[in-house]
Amino acid sequence: EAVRFPRLNGSQPTLPQPRMLELFAGSGNLTRALVPLTHDLTCVEGDRGAMARAALRFSAALTLCPEPVEVALQRLVA
Repeated sequence: EAVRFPRLNGSQPTLPQPRMLELFAGSGNLTRALVPLTHDLTCVEGDRGAMARAALRFSAALTLCPEPVEVALQRLVA
């Protein structure tokens, strides 16, 4: 629901968003709600078991980064 709330200036975000980054994605509880809102979702989670469960749930619908958020952010920003 947070993705759908109006922005501070009162405007609605344009959906779908071209790209989204989900940090601390876990096994995909929030991911399920984000998938239809973007064409390019990247999920970052340091727990490899959780990322494996997300991979089974979402197959090729997103990019999974099974690494600590701090490491992934440095790599993704570069």
